[in-house]
Formats: sequence, C-alpha cells, structure tokens
Amino acid sequence: EVRKEDGVTRLYIDGKKVNPMLYLRDVSTKFKTSYAESMFGSSVVLLGFPNTRTDYVNGRSSAWTGPGKYDFSEFDRIIYETLEGAPEAMIMLMLDADPPDWWLDANPDERAEVVDDGGTITYPGVSYASEKWRNDVGEFFRALLNHVVSQPYASHVFGVKLGAGSTYEWQQNGMTLSSNGDYSEAALNAFRKWLVEKYGTDTALRKAWGNGSVTLQTAQIPTRAERKSAGYRTLLDGVKQRNVIDYQLFYSDMTTDSILYFAEVIKEGCGGKWVVGTYNGYMINSLTYEANNIVNASFSRLLSSDFLDFFCAPILYAARMSGMSAGYMTM
Repeated sequence: EVRKEDGVTRLYIDGKKVNPMLYLRDVSTKFKTSYAESMFGSSVVLLGFPNTRTDYVNGRSSAWTGPGKYDFSEFDRIIYETLEGAPEAMIMLMLDADPPDWWLDANPDERAEVVDDGGTITYPGVSYASEKWRNDVGEFFRALLNHVVSQPYASHVFGVKLGAGSTYEWQQNGMTLSSNGDYSEAALNAFRKWLVEKYGTDTALRKAWGNGSVTLQTAQIPTRAERKSAGYRTLLDGVKQRNVIDYQLFYSDMTTDSILYFAEVIKEGCGGKWVVGTYNGYMINSLTYEANNIVNASFSRLLSSDFLDFFCAPILYAARMSGMSAGYMTM
C-alpha cells in the first residue's frame, strides 16, 4: 500500500513501513544469487524483475506461445533463483504488454502503420488503438496472475511494473524524428470515434479545424507533412494545425487507455493486494514536438486512477554524470 503521511509518500507491505529502495535485477544470463544476497544484506528488501519481453522472458523462452497457450516456467525460475539468494525478499514482477511476433503475424491489421519523410511505410509493432491487442494481452495477464497467486512464492510478491514499447516506456511504435504513426485502420477508426466524443457534430469539427468539408465520418489522420511544426520550430500552430493537435491528444489517449486497461486487469488479478505502476509522465524532460512519441498529454488521468500506485523513470540522460543534477525524467 502507498500512503501519504506528513507530506511524505511511504510504502507499506503487510502493514509494515518498508524502505522503498528497489534492486532491479538483470536477466539470468548475467544474474548471480549472490547479488540478491548482497542487496538484501544491505537492507534492500525489495527486488525487482528484470525488464524482459513476453516473447523471451529472462532472455530464455516465451511465456505466451500461442492462442491460449502459456509457459510460465521462466517466471517461476526468476523468482526462485532470486529467493535463493534472499529468501525473505519481496519481489516486484514486470509485465510486458508488447505481443509476441507470432501474434503480430497472425493479426497484421492490428499493427501500427508508420510513414517516414521518404514516404516509406513500415509496420513495426502493435497499434495502441487495437482493442484486440488489449483484450488478448489482458487474457494473457489474467492467466499469468492466476498462476502466480497459486504458487508457494505468492506471499513474496508485492507489486507489478507494467511496460510496453521499445524500451518498456510506452513509446509509440515507429515514432522517430523522421517518421510518424499511427496510420493504421485501427487508429483511424479510433480517432474518428474520439472526434465524435470531443466535437459531437460536423459543424463543430469544421469550425475547429477550419475545414468546410470535413465530417466526423471522413476525418483523416494528418499527413507526415502536416504534422511537422509550422513556423515555430518545435511548436504546433494552434489554429492552422488544430487537426494535428487533436491527433496528438488522441495519440496520448491511446496510450493512457491502454495503461488503464492493463492496470485494472492486474489489480483484479491480484485482488488489489499489490501495488501497480508503470513508466510515464516524461513531461519536463521532453518539451518539444519531436518528443511526442513518449510525452503523454493525458498523464493526469493516470495520476487520478485508483489502479496505479506509482510511476517510474530513468535519470535524465543529459544530467547523469558525476556532479550533475541527476534529476528524473518524470514529473
């Protein structure tokens, strides 16, 4: 449980206040049980799963091998080899929402569609607008959590860190300084639905976009050229590029909706007993338009959710040398 006491955020496990410092262990190919033993011996009682993919858990094997088919042996191995070094440690799981390659191959319409400056189209990963992706990964998470809570080590688990994207930080697939997404059918349909909720009528949409012919049923995702900053370097024009701004806001909502969906699944799966969090909130570190693939404009919705207890981020890449501020990328 996360509590606010005298203006200080504190972590409690089984009613006892715990030092919130956590050791993020590496994959088994580099991990030694003596590392866990040494950390626990230094009063670091919280040990975290390595950041690891569903498709090759711990650098060894896939946990989701086919539709409705799972293999959780590597999850068990991570926990048992960690507890071997620190038998009284408390463990935070890491759940990756990126689907396996076989799932992407079987569901090509659920991939994100990305266009670069040269017009080349690629399909690098899942679209965060895909409802099928959310539902299928949600079922995988439910199966995994049902397995974990039934194991002898269940009492050692205290939390879950959720991730997705190229470095687990919810980057939109294929988004770079020289490319834009998501132009998939899943994203287009979801964007039009989002516009209906925001504007309600064609008249309101036309006025906002300064476009006398657009409708809620025909609105398109802004092109790569339209989405480049127009005259203000890293800023978008609030009048001429309203359609672009709307799409960027929708883009953020795709991420937020996905995080909230998975966080609720996890909370239900553990019976509300564990803390749940994710990487997010990189607002101050990423203020330019070009950073929009990782900045979440609807972060406030995550902050107000009962399904999320914490957020995490790496130290600023530009300020992590000796003598520098070493501030965090999140707010």
